[in-house]
Amino acid sequence: MLKSHIRKSLSVLLAASMSVSLFSSCKKGDTDFPVLEYPENSTSAVSESQTTDETNELTEISIASPYSEQTVDLLVRLYYAKINGLMPDDVTGADIDTDLLMSFDIPWVVFPKYTSSEGATVSSLTLWDEAGEMPDLVLVEDVKGAIDGGFVVPYDEYLSGNDIINGNLVYPEALLDSVYDGNYYGLPFYQTVMLLVGNTEYIPDSGILPFRSDINEFESYLQEIEDQYGDGELVIFSGGYELLPYLSSSFNGDSRTSYMFLKDLDQTSNIDSCVGYVEDLYDEGLASDTDVNGADPRISRSACMWITSSGNVDMWNNYYPGSLYYSTIPSASSDSAGIPYATVYSLCLTASCQDKQFASDLAAFMCFDPDAQMLLNRLEPQRGYLPCLSSSALWDIVCDDEVFGTEAMLFEQMLPRAVYCPGSSSALHSSVDTYNMDYFASYEQGERPDYDPEECLP
Repeated sequence: MLKSHIRKSLSVLLAASMSVSLFSSCKKGDTDFPVLEYPENSTSAVSESQTTDETNELTEISIASPYSEQTVDLLVRLYYAKINGLMPDDVTGADIDTDLLMSFDIPWVVFPKYTSSEGATVSSLTLWDEAGEMPDLVLVEDVKGAIDGGFVVPYDEYLSGNDIINGNLVYPEALLDSVYDGNYYGLPFYQTVMLLVGNTEYIPDSGILPFRSDINEFESYLQEIEDQYGDGELVIFSGGYELLPYLSSSFNGDSRTSYMFLKDLDQTSNIDSCVGYVEDLYDEGLASDTDVNGADPRISRSACMWITSSGNVDMWNNYYPGSLYYSTIPSASSDSAGIPYATVYSLCLTASCQDKQFASDLAAFMCFDPDAQMLLNRLEPQRGYLPCLSSSALWDIVCDDEVFGTEAMLFEQMLPRAVYCPGSSSALHSSVDTYNMDYFASYEQGERPDYDPEECLP
């Protein structure tokens, strides 16, 4: 309850202290996806036209996600309850009785298929396709790869009249992230953000890095760690090259700027400044990619700080139990509210699905109905995976997490300004990561190659 009050206060303060550019339309290109308007209260969010007719035939639906068979079954039963008007008054996905859901005789058979929280990779989709085991709906990070492989099809034909999609709740840019050639190939299910991770064993006497800092404060902070703890074996910032793609806005006056400047390659001077900043970290001995034994400093526990996705919070928290703190990517100015760099994980409709209309309606419910998202976060929370909906009731659940709840609360205020980036399994991310790693490996060895951002492209 206290966090809920704090979050509301943060919203008011941010609204009063800055002008945020918000988007009023979710249309992109020539897409005919519907104008998205719907109130936050989701208890009546499904139209009567979607109500299931009584039938003796059972529809089969297979869903690839990180959730257990029991949770997926309860989610589909919640969908049945909502489209048939069986939700009790004043009940939400956060508190609905699961015994009530289990009492419903639903006309569908659900076959869950497990994926990691990051969703299915293109390799997994290929294997499922070759084995004739492709699910109807699948959580995907690399939507472009899934499209190129011919595994997924657009939703537009099936959702053009679906009024469950709430334009007042979904972050518009998250929705647009899976639009290709004017078609919606994915629906935003949840998202991660990039952030800095620090080991509390190496906090300088001046104090911990603030959650939001600027590029000068961050570099000074690393220098303070080096001055106090540097012993020739510690790596102050591990993998400095990984920071580079997410500094674009920081070197463009905190304006929303694309990942690695890839949509802004005309900004040559800004790119040079961004690369120069990371080069300085290596020059000053504040960044390195390996420890003295050539190992990953994060794994050898010799790293003081590094950059990661919020989706890895659980992994690092288990490896460094109770020893980590988190900060945002440094901004151009410490007064800035910050530009988060986020990755969307989308629920996609596969080409092999036999009942695309039913699967599409169910996918829209899973992604856009706050009750569906509340039920999932209540039963099997995915720590570090943040909502693509701005529903305050949903965020109440997410922000109650004992490990990442405070950070989630702060990112909630920032996500309307997010820049969306390719995920780690995409060809673009792999190409950028490989180029930057090779460039700074050469740089560490004393070479001074020319940096060419166009060479990052796959």
